[in-house]
Amino acid sequence: MRKTDQKIVDGPYVQHFKNGQVSVEGYHINGKKSGEWKYFLTNGVMSAIGHYENGCIVGEWSWWRKNGELWQTGGFGDNELKEGLFTRYHKNGNLHDVGHYHAGKKTDEWKFYNEDGSLKQKKTFK
Repeated sequence: MRKTDQKIVDGPYVQHFKNGQVSVEGYHINGKKSGEWKYFLTNGVMSAIGHYENGCIVGEWSWWRKNGELWQTGGFGDNELKEGLFTRYHKNGNLHDVGHYHAGKKTDEWKFYNEDGSLKQKKTFK
């Protein structure tokens, strides 16, 4: 693992777990995370993928559970705040909830689902 007091070198970056599996891979520009970054669990399953600009989380991201099933997707805008459509899934793969964020806050209609996929609730956020 890289120590925080070490200078970050520009270019490709790869970090490994003690078992040798890749834990994270990405790219640094001017000492900051840039472009696509991938995060992995010790079992080799990808846990997250998304983008950074100038060291800040931006754009669309996806996250997975340790069994490799999709957990959630969503995006980030200015100041690394949640922005746009976010979707989360139950462990069985059915929708958990879906709705939009603006400037880090839930907005408009959100739908919440039971594990069997049936609609549980609709809620409007202002």
